Amino acid sequence: MKPIGISLRAVCLADEPFLLSLRKLTMTGHLQNANQPTDDVEHMTRIRFHIDDARIIQCNAVDVGLLKAYRSEGCWVVLQVQVLPDHQKQGIGSEAIKTILAIAKREKVIVRLAVLKDNQARRLYERLGFVVNSETEIDYQMSCVPDQKLKMTDPISYRRATVDDILRICELGQILNAVHHQARPDIYSDATTDVARDKLHWLPNLQETDRATFVAEHAGKAVGFITVQLAIATNPILQPTVSGRIGSVAVAEEMRGRGVGTELMKLAEAWALEHGAADMRLAVWTFNQHAVDLYRELGYEVRAFEMGKRIHNSDEHLRAESR
Repeated sequence: MKPIGISLRAVCLADEPFLLSLRKLTMTGHLQNANQPTDDVEHMTRIRFHIDDARIIQCNAVDVGLLKAYRSEGCWVVLQVQVLPDHQKQGIGSEAIKTILAIAKREKVIVRLAVLKDNQARRLYERLGFVVNSETEIDYQMSCVPDQKLKMTDPISYRRATVDDILRICELGQILNAVHHQARPDIYSDATTDVARDKLHWLPNLQETDRATFVAEHAGKAVGFITVQLAIATNPILQPTVSGRIGSVAVAEEMRGRGVGTELMKLAEAWALEHGAADMRLAVWTFNQHAVDLYRELGYEVRAFEMGKRIHNSDEHLRAESR
């Protein structure tokens, strides 16, 4: 039965007791089955995460649930959908998710979410058009393409890249060029239609024996890539270790939210492990929040801070100030 009068309203501080009770009622059992923490501190941490993107679900002007979703790069991400047990199986959660699907269809982007493996909500998501793209030990990563013109149902395949892929890698690399140039034009060159300009930058990742590049393909076309290399510590003041170092990850905008970046990272990690690495490392700019979020989701942690400061000639600085 389709509920009458479903609406969404912004969350306020006074809603926290309701949200805590709602989360306990709807999530505690699933979290316990997945061996995840269920204390109040952890519950409140999850409640306050992206709280500005949260909306209370109301049915006939009564608070009955929560929808939390936000616009990311190339997709909408649904973080939480919770409905009070007494109001479940009435289509409330379905109607709430449809509001996001409608927005995504207008914007011609996909919607992604994760669901714990023992949570029957997966069946609801599948009825709404979501499909499983990948999985972790505890959950399924799902996505939905509300605008079927995107033709995203074709499978995605992955393979080791060769020198023959160089121009497509250069083309996909323009995604990275644009992001980095926008934030730091003093360091990075802008994207270019002359993609062959960057061949010398990417070729070593295809030719050197201590490096590897993997590509994701969809409908016969490369839609993403990752570079990885071995780093062997030989300095006498360091322990003799071998680690894998992620260089670059790029995914075509229309393919984001389908788990492509995650699968590419897994391939890079597997290659590094096969070649003797016991640790993975990478560097990412703080302005690249999309990448930061991905790495955190995959278990990467901040271990060090690289700090910088712009310096200038004091005489030139004084002259500039006197103008």
